[in-house]
Amino acid sequence: MFDKKEMVAIGLSSVFLAFALSLGYFLSAATGLIEDFNYFGFFLVTLAIVFLILLINSLAKKIAAYFFDSDLKIRLWEVKRWGYKPGHYFRAPLSAGIMMPLITSFVSLGYFVWLTPLVFDAEPGKHRVAKRHGSKTFYYMNESHIGLIAAFGLLANIFFAYIGNLVGFPEFASLSLFFIMFNILPLSDLDGTKIFFGSKVLWFIMLVISLIGFLVGLALL
Repeated sequence: MFDKKEMVAIGLSSVFLAFALSLGYFLSAATGLIEDFNYFGFFLVTLAIVFLILLINSLAKKIAAYFFDSDLKIRLWEVKRWGYKPGHYFRAPLSAGIMMPLITSFVSLGYFVWLTPLVFDAEPGKHRVAKRHGSKTFYYMNESHIGLIAAFGLLANIFFAYIGNLVGFPEFASLSLFFIMFNILPLSDLDGTKIFFGSKVLWFIMLVISLIGFLVGLALL
């Protein structure tokens, strides 16, 4: 289901995101605001939660892509340009999926962390299309297909957030809902952008759901 590059991307983003999320608690413990704080234990629990959230989102997109006869690859979010003019490109892509969580965490002293480390690319699976519909079948992916795949991943996170809260893991539930809120933003090539250009109606519906989920996530803290 996942190749080595995808597992490395999910693993790396999980580690850096968990570190960024743990920074605020570490600083509070270092300044004496929190006593008897086990930072390493907290980091491991956060790492497990983040990894599970990213895995659920990525796996759901893989499943959705399969039903659209397409191949989907998960990768770290990268930013290649700094402006809109033709020459406004960085010499090398910036790994925003790792940098943004760290920068926002350090600047806010751990109170605000950017939660969108991964993006995906999808294209028609030629062999799968030929096997299911015949070798002469022509198939292409439009923006609505890609938007639906992105939305399916976020809906999976909503469903498992509900399950997590139901079985007594409010931390997992709240972080899942915060993750959804960040990913619905129509920026760069994040999920929100794919949903927005695929269907503005779907994006608006997902935005309302995300806002409700964000408020619920705050209530669970």
